[in-house]
Order: sequence, then structure tokens, then C-alpha cells
Amino acid sequence: MKEKTRPPLVLVTWYDAEHEFGWKDGNTNIEPINLPLVYSIGWFIYSNKHGVKICQTWTVDNHAQTLVIPKNMIEKVEEIWPEKEIVKDSTKSTAKPTMKRTKKPTLKKPRKTKQ
Repeated sequence: MKEKTRPPLVLVTWYDAEHEFGWKDGNTNIEPINLPLVYSIGWFIYSNKHGVKICQTWTVDNHAQTLVIPKNMIEKVEEIWPEKEIVKDSTKSTAKPTMKRTKKPTLKKPRKTKQ
């Protein structure tokens, strides 16, 4: 049996780089820089002076689909699911979700139109 602590699930708010295609007409019609604000959710894997690494998929032994965000682009990092212990054996995991929904999701029914 192998034990490992699940990394925290985090929400990273960050400014992404932007790229425009094609030539622009002259140097007089220059548009201001408006970087898009991005929200990424993932399992926190690593951070250092250069940035933060999160992943989309995590197991006790591996992780996949990583995203590295440079530190200077990060607005904030918030933990949204605290660490929980996972026990791995050949049959089951003892990890149980503990997030509680404050409100049940509602599905709006389409309005009936008069014909």
C-alpha cells in the first residue's frame, strides 16, 4: 500500500500574453495593450522564483497536462480544495470529496411562446 497526500486544487488568476497576426498600417494607429485576464484551475505541482506549475490530471504516481505560468503574469493563486489524504491499494481509494455546494444548481426551462 502506498500513501501520498493529494496536492491542493488551486485557482490561478493571471494575465496571458497576446499575439496579433498580420501587418498593421503605419505606426500612427497603435492600439493600447489590453492583456486578457485568465482563470486556470489545476492541481498545484510546483512553484519557484520563475512561476507556478499546475496540472489537469493527478494520480498518486503521476501527473499530466501541465501548465507553467510565469510569476510576473500571475495576479493571485487561491487554494480552492484543501489537501486530503489518499490511500492507494489494488482495489480502492479512501479519498472522499469534501466540497459542499451552498446552492443547488438550477436549470431554467425554456419559455413557452404563443403561436
